[in-house]
Amino acid sequence: MNKKRKKSSRGGSAFGGKAVKRAKSLHREKFARIFSHWAFIGALCALLVALITLGTGWAYAKTYESRIYPGVNIGSVELGGMTAEEAREVITQATSEFIASGFLIQYEGRELELKTNIIHQDNPSLNRELIIFDFDKMLENALAIGRNESMFINVRDVTRAKTFGLTLPTEFSIDEKSILAIMQQYYQEYDSPARDARVIFDFADNSEVPHFQYEEERSGETLNYDTVLGEIERQTFFLESEAIELIMTHQEPKVTLEEAEAMTDEMEQVFNLAPITLTYSSDFENLSWNISKQDFSTWLTLDKDADDNIYITFLEEAVKTSMENISASLEVEPRDA
Repeated sequence: MNKKRKKSSRGGSAFGGKAVKRAKSLHREKFARIFSHWAFIGALCALLVALITLGTGWAYAKTYESRIYPGVNIGSVELGGMTAEEAREVITQATSEFIASGFLIQYEGRELELKTNIIHQDNPSLNRELIIFDFDKMLENALAIGRNESMFINVRDVTRAKTFGLTLPTEFSIDEKSILAIMQQYYQEYDSPARDARVIFDFADNSEVPHFQYEEERSGETLNYDTVLGEIERQTFFLESEAIELIMTHQEPKVTLEEAEAMTDEMEQVFNLAPITLTYSSDFENLSWNISKQDFSTWLTLDKDADDNIYITFLEEAVKTSMENISASLEVEPRDA
């Protein structure tokens, strides 16, 4: 009797184990079917979202196919949605108004209204524009947003422009030298620039052999014109005008008396290259001018490079004076062939 019970017990255990395994298998299959079902739905949704996004992006790109994308500015001027022709008209008007307003420069209550369009009513040939805008380049830059070879860059730039705005600087050239000259002339009474030590050629009694004398260096003060030029450029980049305050700055000379004295031998060697001859040739004539030792000596000065090395160079104003004295001779009268 006991043996039969044991046998019956083993059979029930085996049957139960198979049932459990089958149940687990059915559960896994059901889970797999559910997972596959939802995975399919998820993939389908992702595909639909991608198609909608692509479709929306395509429609957006098509809408602005020949227009500047929304949110794109040049300086403070909004150009989004405009064609190139419309944008050119708007940016031309904005820059014209900006230039007409000029730049207000101040120092200790004295104001300079700096105009960069120089108009000579009595002699229009002398009219000058000290700031010239490159409208073609500006429009090219604005239209390039969203039209890069990289789709990723296009999406990034277009999204950024639409969401936060995208400001491009203006494109222009500026006559810094002329603007600097205007400011320096207007505020010249405030400037006392530092002066380098100099070697002076003293031709006593019209002697061909000079005596060397030395002018000592001195400290000075001058207004910060370079900083103002930088601010003028910044305001022009973004077409935003505001008053600019000049600040007095201290200056130290670059060349000291001791350094000038140490360069005497080198200065003498260069001086001994004179007299020199300048020549001019044309189809009709050949001209030449002699630069005497005395004139040549006025050209020579000392300067330092970025590494603080001293060297001999030409004094620009002295050379200019010499050239002006002979420039009239270069004007050749027209002749018949």
